[in-house]
Amino acid sequence: MGLEYSISHEESLIKVSARGRADYLSIDQMWKDIAATCKARNCFVILGVSKLDTPISTTDAYDHENIFRSAGIGVDHRIAWVDTNPATADSFEMVGAVLSNRGLLNGRFFTRVNEARAWLEENSKTTRS
Repeated sequence: MGLEYSISHEESLIKVSARGRADYLSIDQMWKDIAATCKARNCFVILGVSKLDTPISTTDAYDHENIFRSAGIGVDHRIAWVDTNPATADSFEMVGAVLSNRGLLNGRFFTRVNEARAWLEENSKTTRS
């Protein structure tokens, strides 16, 4: 199965659910669709929840810089991403490190949805003050 995802606007955030096998093209399209939804809804807070079948490849992890730049995703987007498959956690950490090192990530990775939501809510409170 390839990557399947859905994107919805819920309350004050964009929610993304993804599952399956991710590759460069599917990841690229997903982030373009996320960016388009953010722009259409004027909402730049993203909660992603994924359960991938296999880890993101090292090459695809490094390619996230190009994916984010191409989609227009940057530090103006607050991203909390939940990975529910322990076998893929290291690949998400690598993606985060690549994006952070390139100055493209205003976000964190989590293993629990409630922690991700709490972080987004807390982060939202501190940025409004």
